Amino acid sequence: MRSMELTRPQFASVRGILYKDSGVYITEAQLPALVEKIQDRVQELRLPDLSAYVRYLDSGVHREEVRALIEVSTANLRATNPPRFQALCRSLLEDILRSRKKEGVRRLRLWSATCRTGEEPFSLAIALRERLGDAFPAWDISIRGTDPSPKAMVRARAGIYTDESIPQLSAHSMLTFAEPRGKGRWQLDAALRDGVQFEQRGLLGASGDVCDADLILCRHGLADVSSPDKVKVLDEFHHALRVGGWLVLGAQESLQRLHTGFRLVLFNDGIAYQKSCPSNMDDSSLPPIAPHPT
Repeated sequence: MRSMELTRPQFASVRGILYKDSGVYITEAQLPALVEKIQDRVQELRLPDLSAYVRYLDSGVHREEVRALIEVSTANLRATNPPRFQALCRSLLEDILRSRKKEGVRRLRLWSATCRTGEEPFSLAIALRERLGDAFPAWDISIRGTDPSPKAMVRARAGIYTDESIPQLSAHSMLTFAEPRGKGRWQLDAALRDGVQFEQRGLLGASGDVCDADLILCRHGLADVSSPDKVKVLDEFHHALRVGGWLVLGAQESLQRLHTGFRLVLFNDGIAYQKSCPSNMDDSSLPPIAPHPT
């Protein structure tokens, strides 16, 4: 078999396919581990080399192989959220905090739908604890994570991650919010774990008793839902959000021709959808848009 090396264009192509279909972003530091997974797939499919495998994926015909690669890659390659997504969340949290303070309300409701093993809701919890500092206990904050996988929920509640999967933490944050557990594993502190509620639920009917939410993240799973059910899910999100609340979808998802109850807002770091006012309300009641500082 020929040399098993990925060129930069090939890596970019495979990473793009993984991100489009799963929302998982593979960093360059994770390239060696990704190549190992691809080597296994090349041997399984009896292909001559990595170039042939990339062409196999790029053809767009072998959807089952894309899913197989996602499965083996994400099992151990828990990629951190892309920096642009982290920056977008910081922008949205700043907007939400400003709006709530203006209203005289110290209450936040955040929901990460299809959160997998919990990195995303924990990222929100850490961002808020760092942003609010000593004022954090004075806020009534609810952070919820849902996912259809029972195994994912068990892992999420444990809050144990590897060096690569710790969600975009600085060295200071890791020392503050996580403790080493050996073999490159870290466990988030009990206060942080207790601050996020996890529940096994699929997308349909996942909103449950969620209401007046400030932010809903749904970057995974919506692409696998049929168009009619997708509209139902978006209706649930719209109902669960407060007026002016925010919805963030995966990079390849769009509300175009699916739902009219949101307005698209462009930030420096990405796109978010804001719940529109009812027709009998003035748009001036919406919170101001807060682009992330450059």
